[in-house]
Amino acid sequence: MDTEIYKKQFELEETNWWFVIRRRIITKLLRIYCNSTSSRLLDYGCGSGMTLFCLKKSGYSNQIGFDTSDESVRLSKTRGITVTQDWEQIISFGKVDIILLCDVLEHVEQEHDLIEKLYGQLAPGGVILITVPAYQFLWSGEDHVSHHLRRYTSGTLIKRLRKKNVLAEGYFFAIMLPIMFFVIKVKVLFNPKSAYETDMQEFPRWLNGLLIWINSLEYFLIPSVRLPFGASIYAIIKKDNA
Repeated sequence: MDTEIYKKQFELEETNWWFVIRRRIITKLLRIYCNSTSSRLLDYGCGSGMTLFCLKKSGYSNQIGFDTSDESVRLSKTRGITVTQDWEQIISFGKVDIILLCDVLEHVEQEHDLIEKLYGQLAPGGVILITVPAYQFLWSGEDHVSHHLRRYTSGTLIKRLRKKNVLAEGYFFAIMLPIMFFVIKVKVLFNPKSAYETDMQEFPRWLNGLLIWINSLEYFLIPSVRLPFGASIYAIIKKDNA
């Protein structure tokens, strides 16, 4: 991502509705499918470290982040997060029980190679929690400035996982999908430059709170109810016990 996008994300992600709901869903899925706060956790592509910071407060203290961006590492360290750009340090950290791969695959040309690399770093019985953006028709300026290569459907994501043991998969931000589609298309219609500009912005407190409240419904439904569509996708794969 562009350096300015990391900085913008750092400023907004603690309270912005999109980040808040995504973190809640991630934490809930971890509680269900890997219910041990003593688990060794790797956040691959940790961005500015907010997810690790919140998980640490939730008890997941045996953690490490990895990111290739200098700015990501710098911002993460301001939150007291252990993060590295050196894969050898991840190997030295040891096999892990949880790997977060949240909104990373869309940046990677060879997705299968990365998945296999991370799968090899999992301890037996470990899980990888993946999130990706959904539907090419939702392509926006945010995809452009974030250097995304693609968006996914549930089906295309599962194909990339190549017969891994998928514990759960589905969509989230279903309520927001038609709204996001409408806003993206209207913005491009009246301001073509928006197709190349970030969508991240600070909302008025009342609107941000309303969006958190509305989208919290999905938090309570997932994963018991598999939502058939949404602006984002999650999947959890598990490594067989040795």
